[in-house]
Amino acid sequence: MTRELLRDKFHRDGYCVIENCFNESMLEEVLQHTVENIGDDWWLSYFPGEDAEEPSWDEVDEEGKYKEHIKFAQKAASHMGTQSNYLTYAFVRTKNEAYLHDLKRLIEAYFDDIEYITGIKCSGFNGVFLSSYEPGCFLAPHSDEFDPPAPPLSFVLGLTKEWAPHWGGLTHIQGKDPFASTAIFPKYNCLLLFKIPAWHMVTEVAQSAPHHRRVLSGWLQAAPIPHTPSSFWSFPY
Repeated sequence: MTRELLRDKFHRDGYCVIENCFNESMLEEVLQHTVENIGDDWWLSYFPGEDAEEPSWDEVDEEGKYKEHIKFAQKAASHMGTQSNYLTYAFVRTKNEAYLHDLKRLIEAYFDDIEYITGIKCSGFNGVFLSSYEPGCFLAPHSDEFDPPAPPLSFVLGLTKEWAPHWGGLTHIQGKDPFASTAIFPKYNCLLLFKIPAWHMVTEVAQSAPHHRRVLSGWLQAAPIPHTPSSFWSFPY
């Protein structure tokens, strides 16, 4: 899809997917180097949780409790249903952005194209992390609306090859129709951009998935804009 079609899509629906965004061999090299640097420095992030602090991946894995934490978040999500007044989720992620320097530079090199497509001039990042969704992991509906000033754009870069739709891990994003959503496949080297606020979620990864769904996610910062969020947490219906 050309930049013009992507621009039209974004301004019509509030989101678009850029396929084959980066040179694949370069992306593979950067990703391999990044994962090697991260090593075991992953965290199982889940909410709501019983612990005051999120357990490190090693601590949870050694104790054999990480599945219990994921199931706890799943149970909370099922109780809340569509009447939820706060977010629920469970996935493994990085906390230290220093590991992500090279991946961030790839995104930064694409800022001119992002500006052309979205009409928003990006000045940097307002948070970025690498996440890994293993079986049972999910992200419940939310809008990415923060307290003012809100970052104007969210992005998700797919980093998993050979993924099947029936393994779950699909991003559902709601456009202008409040009663419909689009399921976006987590395709490798595809960049999802969407304007905040936009209700979206990630479906639960199936137990049959042979490997994890890995993505780079975050928010792109621009000049501060007047913004009063209607609600970051409340489901729209």
